[in-house]
Amino acid sequence: MYKICKTEESAARQYKLEQGLLRAMLSEPYDRITISSLCTLLDIPRKTFYRYFPKKEDALIALIDHTLAGCNQMVVFAWEGKQEFRFEDQERFFFYWRSQEPFLRALERNGFLPLLLDRSEAIVDRMKASQKRPGEQMDFARDQIDYAIASGLMTMVLRWHRFGYPCSAQEMARASADLLSSPKISISKLFL
Repeated sequence: MYKICKTEESAARQYKLEQGLLRAMLSEPYDRITISSLCTLLDIPRKTFYRYFPKKEDALIALIDHTLAGCNQMVVFAWEGKQEFRFEDQERFFFYWRSQEPFLRALERNGFLPLLLDRSEAIVDRMKASQKRPGEQMDFARDQIDYAIASGLMTMVLRWHRFGYPCSAQEMARASADLLSSPKISISKLFL
């Protein structure tokens, strides 16, 4: 597991390492990137890398988690028993992911898009845990709706990316707003 930084200076150094890994993944396959080559690219000693990450895989997880967290900081999700995801929030959500095109390209190039979906569920877990009141019971069915919404939106982002962003962030936001504001989604319409 990667280190949770307590100071801005430490977080900035960790971010530099994550961004170095991203740059390296854009130019060569992840499997060929070594910790030594990453440290050479960043002109840092290997011990600096190990101060933040036990292994290369942990740097990848941190990069994904911190990119997801950047989205969560930018978009206000209202998970407390409501399906409230305003159009402005949806627009920011798609603008954010459009700005992360190099990140998505690096993950796609290296076969890590499924890992992004898995980690997005972990981010929802942390958000929900932080909003849970002491003694509050989990509503499993309600939680599944939240996960379906989160994974559905991420799937929309990944398909939008895969097809080369054929429409604007506003159009994507409108499509997700239509879906989320629909009083009842007909499964038969999805498959006919």
